[in-house]
Amino acid sequence: MAIVMFTTTAIGGGGGGLCFPMIKVKVSNNNNDKSSSLFHFPSKTTKHHQPLSTIPSSCSIITNNNNINKYHIRDRCKSGDLGLDEALGLFDQLLLIRPLPSIIPFNQLLNAFVKMKHYHWVFNKFRLMLLAGIQPSIVTLTILINCCCYVGPVNLGFAVLANIFKRGLEPNDITFNTLLKGLSRKGDVKQLMDLFNKMLNNHYPLDVVTIGVVTDSLCKTNDTDAALKLMTWMEKSNIKPDVKLYSTIIDGLCKKNQVNEALHLFQEMVTKGVQPNVVTYTCLIHGLCTFGRHKEAISLFKKMLSQNIKPNVTTFNIFVDFLSKQGRIKEAFQIAEMMSQTGQKPDVVTFNSLIHGLCILGQLNEATKLLAEMVSHGISPNVQTYTIFIDYKCKEGKMDEAFQIFEMMTEKGVEPNIVTYCCLMDGYCLQGQMKEAQRVFDSMVVRGHEPSIICYTTLINGYCKAKKMDDAVRLLNEMEAKGLTPNTGT
Repeated sequence: MAIVMFTTTAIGGGGGGLCFPMIKVKVSNNNNDKSSSLFHFPSKTTKHHQPLSTIPSSCSIITNNNNINKYHIRDRCKSGDLGLDEALGLFDQLLLIRPLPSIIPFNQLLNAFVKMKHYHWVFNKFRLMLLAGIQPSIVTLTILINCCCYVGPVNLGFAVLANIFKRGLEPNDITFNTLLKGLSRKGDVKQLMDLFNKMLNNHYPLDVVTIGVVTDSLCKTNDTDAALKLMTWMEKSNIKPDVKLYSTIIDGLCKKNQVNEALHLFQEMVTKGVQPNVVTYTCLIHGLCTFGRHKEAISLFKKMLSQNIKPNVTTFNIFVDFLSKQGRIKEAFQIAEMMSQTGQKPDVVTFNSLIHGLCILGQLNEATKLLAEMVSHGISPNVQTYTIFIDYKCKEGKMDEAFQIFEMMTEKGVEPNIVTYCCLMDGYCLQGQMKEAQRVFDSMVVRGHEPSIICYTTLINGYCKAKKMDDAVRLLNEMEAKGLTPNTGT
């Protein structure tokens, strides 16, 4: 019989290309694809009910309880102030009621545990449900999959999916979206695309959330071309892209230096009646500022305000950072002041940008005062804060002071990053103190940081200027042995 099915084609070229759904008319008598044992889905019509447990509860029975009912549970879970102890108590009371309540209040409490990030309690209470003879629903098992994806390998979630099939239950879009999100969090794009294609091939439900998760993963791997093709496909499949999906692709395009394409997509979404939100505007503003298109960014900012879309902290921070790096520190402070006036509190990113701007202008005293003000607002300096001051001291040739700041940050439990180490190494190299520079490099490696191309290049350049070519060649060979390709600076 001729039916419409989904087949796949590779995107990205080469053997490692991602599978992408394409629509074709295909003659087939069998919808199953058994090419992958991990993603093998049984026929949707197959029913193999297999109870997980039928062991009855030995707890005392409550036949009447006016203090607890499904509406009370629902309301407490929606209240936003349900605490762990109360949730545990409500769950235990549910188990004592006879006849046993429906699965719904149990699911509501399990979901509450997930929101509190008490995943171990979900497993604990799920076991008690089974011992009481309560059969889980698809909602219950989807909650369990979500927990598995958070606490361990996503394969644990697939084990629960297998049990869903064995029980004869139908996975829904939320079930699959939960697995897709788990794979996305782990950064496993290949497995995510395998699952997505199996969903298509077996005609399992998908919605705009499904496409959104897949699109987000594609954009994170810089495959915006595939993301755009996927959005085109979903529109042809009568699934309307939402603002979150558009924003995700716009952000991906901006990060790939395709700002003009992002602006074009922005106009397209508006034309199609999808209203941009603060995230959409912020992504575009960041892309424009990154490439120095400040006037266009300001114009977009004004357009956002004219549509009564309130900027968030990130939006303001983009402008503060851009202006600070341009040396336009007065304007940067004005933006920071505007933040406060609109109810947005400056955060550590805001202060770091302003401190950096002051250091660029050589205004160390003002930068130090601003640091004190930041701390007075209850905002602790982070690794970027310390690195800004270390970099300033290094460029001033004040290496003793730079190292004192370095020691201070480690004493306060702030772990230096690659940039911090590179700043110190560069400072020592500029002063011709190659032993100290090498010591910093070695310390970085001992503390578990993998040297980057910039780290190697900094040290190699220092050895070359010190006319210690043997050491420079040694580092170059070490760098290439680790699979790092020298850049033009090296």
